[in-house]
Order: sequence, then C-alpha cells, then structure tokens
Amino acid sequence: MCHYVVMDDHGKRALIYCRISLDTAGKELGVQRQQADAEKLCAARGWDVAGVYTDNNISAANGAHRPGYADLLAAVERGNGNMIVVYHLSRLWRNRRERAEGIETLKARRVSIVSVKGPDFDLSSAYGQAMADLLGAFDTMESSVKAERMRSKIEQTALAGGQMAGGIRPYGYALTYKVISADGEKQRRRITGVSVDPSEGPIV
Repeated sequence: MCHYVVMDDHGKRALIYCRISLDTAGKELGVQRQQADAEKLCAARGWDVAGVYTDNNISAANGAHRPGYADLLAAVERGNGNMIVVYHLSRLWRNRRERAEGIETLKARRVSIVSVKGPDFDLSSAYGQAMADLLGAFDTMESSVKAERMRSKIEQTALAGGQMAGGIRPYGYALTYKVISADGEKQRRRITGVSVDPSEGPIV
C-alpha cells in the first residue's frame, strides 16, 4: 500500500518503508508505529516525505511478492527520493536474493538507507554496500535459525501425537484454544483440547 505526499523538489526526499511479517488481527498497528517513528526522524532532520510504502502481514524471508516494496523500488527508479527510511534494516530485506538486487538498484540510483533503530547506509560507497550486505546477512540468518527451531518443535510435537496451534485444522476434529499472550496485532495461543467434530467426524 502506498500513500503519496505532494512536495517540491528541493532538499532531501525520503521514501518511508514499513513492514510487519505477522498481523493476525489485521489492524496494521505495527506498520503504523513504524511509520510514526520514521516520520518523526524525517521531521527532526528536516527531510520531506515523498512517499510512504507499507506491507502488512507479509514476510520478507521467503521471497513472496510485496506490493509495497515493489512500489518503493518503482519510486526509486523514477527518482522520487534520495533516501529510504526504515525502522530497521530487517524491515526492508530478509531474503539474500532481494537484498543483493536491492543494493545494486539503490547503488545505481545513489539512494541511501536510513534506519530509525540502527545505522545509516550510504550505498554510493563500497563500505556502505558492504555493511548493508553484512548486517542483512545476520538478519537472514536470524530468520533461518528461527525456522530451524520451529521445524524441530513441529517434528517433536508430531512424534508425540500433538497438534501445533498453527497450520490447517485436521478434518474431522475440533480444536479448543487458550490465548496465552496478546500484544496488539499479535496473538499466541495453545491448544487445550481436541474433540471429534460432530458434523465431520461421522464422515471420517
């Protein structure tokens, strides 16, 4: 999703990008917080905001299409801004291929990256490119390690005859849940009971 702001061509032009991987409630509270923080940074530094681009409830680790990110790159190609402001570099890239392609695109357009919580990256310099690639590699590793832990937990639960809270409900069974924590748009829950579904059970 993209919102455009009318502005003149003078001074620094910032393109804000916000992303949240998981938003089960669909309230977009996470991306709204990121946008507010990015706008505060731009105001403090005297930068004009040329556009705001968001991807809500979309992971950047698996290479899935991100409409907001695609619009951001199109704005970069058009020369709409000379910097991208993100809450953290991990909001922009988690995927190795996208990071490599993105760095090349921003380098060619001399567009830098500014983090609300993190360093700035001058992608017109070899040092800035290397630092963005290096720190981005750690972000990718964090996603991969988390995925490995989840796969191990799922396998352990399955071998014990259990059912994970996520995924597809087994046909013929009804699951009851207990919410164990809630933080805005994120919710964690645990399965507390499994019973035969009265309508699907007889079919099975």
